[in-house]
Amino acid sequence: MDNRKSLGFFILILPALFLVAAVFLVPLFQLIVFSFWKSVPGSYLPDTSFSLTNYRRIVGDPYYFQVYLRTIRISAIATLATLIMAYPLSLYVARQRGMKKGILMVLVLLPVVGGGLIQTLGWIVLLLPFGVINGSLISLGIIERPLNFLGRDIGVILGLTQAFMPLMVLPLVASLGAIDSTIEQAAKSLGANSMRIFLEITVPLSLPGVMAGTILVFMANLTSFVTPLLLGQGKIQVFSTLAYQQAVEVLDYPFASAFALFPLMIGLLIWSAVWFSSRLIRRAVA
Repeated sequence: MDNRKSLGFFILILPALFLVAAVFLVPLFQLIVFSFWKSVPGSYLPDTSFSLTNYRRIVGDPYYFQVYLRTIRISAIATLATLIMAYPLSLYVARQRGMKKGILMVLVLLPVVGGGLIQTLGWIVLLLPFGVINGSLISLGIIERPLNFLGRDIGVILGLTQAFMPLMVLPLVASLGAIDSTIEQAAKSLGANSMRIFLEITVPLSLPGVMAGTILVFMANLTSFVTPLLLGQGKIQVFSTLAYQQAVEVLDYPFASAFALFPLMIGLLIWSAVWFSSRLIRRAVA
């Protein structure tokens, strides 16, 4: 009976496994192979012999590390801003009931329907030197000259914060909605004020949603392409735009493959080192 259940479960997940293999694992394997090739100047065909030229180029030129660091910095700031803005919104939505909660969730997810391109084009209109934001600030007397948002980190961060807000709100609403309201009522009956209830009950119990949303948004920010490309105006070079430039414009697909895989390899090395160290510590303690 157990074997039949296992077979049935395997049959059910087989289409998903096939899709993951076809869409992710096969291209990943191709990238790994291409990364050890090297481009031939003046030719569209790369040299297919094994070579570490691309990785030596990445390690030897500090410019590429600056691109990685800039991408991480922008992604981290945008993720933090998204969390700060999404948490009160998620708390309000999670405490609603019935149709009102459904309508609020639809409004939260509505920007996703338009896609990242339409959202980014809307931000360009807002952030232009004589756009809505600068015009409003000048009219209110807050600033005298238009601020430059486009082509700077701040413009990209604003666009990323808005674009991936739903990815943060969804897990937060699920986590906050799962908190038993009687726990907060019990704390209130024992004399705890609203701030203490929030800090010592609501926040700790919502940490799974915070972690899930943070990981989703951070990874989305790291790999975002349209928003940094358009709001950066070609002046802000991040991981995705540089990989695209090398593959499509420069036609150096082997180097683009190595550049795209390098963070993954570094992450695997760090994870392996941490795992190996933890095993050694456990053996030493035992």
